[in-house]
Amino acid sequence: MQRDMRRLSRLSVLVAVLALALVLTAVAVADKPAQPPRQAKQTQAQDAPGATTPAGRPAPAADNAADPATPAKPDQAARPEKADAEGDAAASDPDPIALDAGAPELGKSVGVTGLGDAKVKARGSRAWTDLSDRAGTVPDNAVVDARNGAVAVSVAVDAQGTQQAALFTGAIFTVHQPDKPGAVTELILHGGDFGACDAPAAGAARAAAAKRRSPVVRRLWGTGHGRFRTRGRYAAATVRGTTWTVEDRCHSTVTKVLEGIVAVRDLVTGTLTNVHAGGRLRVAGRR
Repeated sequence: MQRDMRRLSRLSVLVAVLALALVLTAVAVADKPAQPPRQAKQTQAQDAPGATTPAGRPAPAADNAADPATPAKPDQAARPEKADAEGDAAASDPDPIALDAGAPELGKSVGVTGLGDAKVKARGSRAWTDLSDRAGTVPDNAVVDARNGAVAVSVAVDAQGTQQAALFTGAIFTVHQPDKPGAVTELILHGGDFGACDAPAAGAARAAAAKRRSPVVRRLWGTGHGRFRTRGRYAAATVRGTTWTVEDRCHSTVTKVLEGIVAVRDLVTGTLTNVHAGGRLRVAGRR
């Protein structure tokens, strides 16, 4: 009996020491100063496997494509995306964007609600703000990363504050709403690695087959009610209330409609086509 009591006493001491060590470790971590945003982002980029840019993600696409009402020149629409249109290469690096309280304002701010692993930043900044299961308003032209989560975007459509909303997931995009009642809110796709699209294929037949397959580089899925437009490389899809996807492939943009009707603008020729539920439209970048 005495031997068992001694063993139990030693075990109790060991458990107490381990508990104390855990408490001290937690205190040390809590007291450790946080890394500056730039240093933390650089550390993440170095540790992330397969990172392709200093921010740890593929370089975004140019967001200065022509308006859907104005067709782009074929050589401009087909040009590979080399510039970071979000301004990541800018010399200044603003602080992380704040999630403000209140309702969105026409042409000034939009409402964002994150679901899952989502984040948002100001255009021209490298400092992301965590949006996971959080909500607030952010300035117009904010950049949203919904690749690993989803983000509900709400906008005011008039001076009285009437709102429209839609849910988006699958890609990085900029949200822009003109300061005009009833204007269409545009989501401009970014990101994806288009460099692999120009890799030479062995033989003309294999190159033609690869072009036909045209793998998806980035895809944005949306559903909701209101005037929203998703802009890819070669096409822009305008909706009033539906469920749809826009896929940027190596040499084309494909719009698929699950519900409702979507007006698809060919950014190369300017052609406007209505796509109904169950349909799809492929817009080629080169003619």
